[in-house]
Parts: sequence; structure tokens; C-alpha cells
Amino acid sequence: MKRLFAISFLWLFLAPLFAIQAQEGIQPRIAFSDVWARANADTPQDEVPAGEATAVYMRIVNLSDAEVALVGVSTPAAETIQLHQAVMDGDIMRMQPMTEAPIIAAGESLNFEMAGSHIMLLGAQPLVAGTAFPVTLTFSGTDGGTFVETIGVPVLDFTALPTPVPAIAIGSAWARPTAADETETPVTDVSAVYLQLFSTAENDDALVEVETSAAGIAEIHESVMDGDVMRMRPLEGGLPLPAGGEATLEPGGYHIMLMDLQTPLFDGNALSMTLIFASGAEITIGVPVYDRMMMDMNHE
Repeated sequence: MKRLFAISFLWLFLAPLFAIQAQEGIQPRIAFSDVWARANADTPQDEVPAGEATAVYMRIVNLSDAEVALVGVSTPAAETIQLHQAVMDGDIMRMQPMTEAPIIAAGESLNFEMAGSHIMLLGAQPLVAGTAFPVTLTFSGTDGGTFVETIGVPVLDFTALPTPVPAIAIGSAWARPTAADETETPVTDVSAVYLQLFSTAENDDALVEVETSAAGIAEIHESVMDGDVMRMRPLEGGLPLPAGGEATLEPGGYHIMLMDLQTPLFDGNALSMTLIFASGAEITIGVPVYDRMMMDMNHE
């Protein structure tokens, strides 16, 4: 039986002073790249030994013009979460919990990587390669306010890691749920994924294909008006991603269409997906399942 864990908020650093000049009511733009977690099980039924830990790695990119601080991380996939940093003790590298909230300067990034700072998961549920789980990160500024970004974390096999693609970052990814939870019967086997792509590459690129085991068919679609009716159709030639620019997939516009879903998409879950670009780059991402539009309305 699948183990369920209550969401545990790892820590909350609310330092009183950050040199942030964010405009009131405007959420800084945050993007992510090279996100993944180490698999700790071969099947969902495996027992994870007590005390065994795994870790999450990522690069958090602050695309706004003001610095932010990472003050909290939570996930339903583990009982306890800690931010660890690597410190040298003589000739030995040791890992120890961070004691201060890491600050990300405007236009800079924060790296969680192997043999460096990382997000430690203690008491994690079985994490199988090819799956994904949601993680919520809380950020803060000088005005005392906070904002959250929920991301999906793909679980990867440590022995078969993909080539990092630091020139492309992902932001605001989400998939429409087909049911609120496991007690509800899905009303459809179709969903959509939305996200933002940010490029720091020197050459133009394009998102040309999507692969996921969550759906029998995954296609990049565009929304077009046919008289008074909005219709969706496959996008020919892929979605352009200009050098140093961005591309947005959003409701009413470009989106990734998921058809023939292999399993219902419940609010609070996540799915694994690989984005394939014309340049040959492939990025495996996790996509959290929730209604971002409804969440944004509730925050207004």
C-alpha cells in the first residue's frame, strides 16, 4: 500500500533584513534547471530502510531585479527535509545543516548539487526512477511577505543521469488535475501542461517534442480562433525559443496536450516528462499537478 506522509515544512528562516527592493504585489520570477532526486527504490512497494536518506538537486535562478531568500521547503514525499551544505574538516568533506537562509541575488542562481549544498530528504517514501513528486519552495523579501513556487522533481537513476542543460531553465510548470484526489472518478483522460522556458543560449532553439509515460499521446498544441470558436491543433515546427529569450505555454495559448492518460492526475501529485529541443538537448522535468489559475485567483 502506498505510504502517505503529511507535508512537513523543513525549516523557516525569517531573517529580519534582506536588501530587496521588490515592487509591492509583484512576485519575483523564479526558474529552475537541472532538477532531480536520487531514486531510493526499484518499485513503489519497496521498504526504504529507516534512517536512509536521499537528496534533491537543482539550480534555482532568480530572474527578477531584486534578491530573494529561500526560507522554506516542503514535500509530501518525506517526513523531514533539511538543507545541507558541504564543509571541509581538514581533508574530509562533511555535510551539515544550513543555519541561515540562502540568499539569491538578482540575476544570479543558487545551486544544489552533488558534493555540494543539497536538499536532504529523511524518511522518504519509495522514490522510483521515472516517477516524480511535488516540492514547494517558499521565498521571502524585505517587506516580510513570502511567495511560493511548487515544482515537480523527477526521480532519476544515479547511474544513468542525463546531460545537464544549464542554458535552459523552466518556470511556473503545472498540469491540470483530472480529479481532486483518489476518491474521485476522473471525468476525462485528457489534460494539459503549462510552463515557461528561459534561454541563456547564444543560438535560437525550439521545443519540438515531448515524451511522458503519463499519457499515450503528448503533443505541443496551439490555440487558434476559428470564427467564434477557439480550437486546438498540433503546432507545426515546434515552439520557438529565441537565444537569450523566453517562451510561454499558458491556458488559451501554446500548451502541451496530454491524451489517453495512463493514470488519473490527482491534485498534489506530479508527473515526469522529457522536453526535446531542436538543438538535441533533452530535459527531464517534473510537473506538479494542481490548478495554478485557481491558486492565483485565491491569492488576489
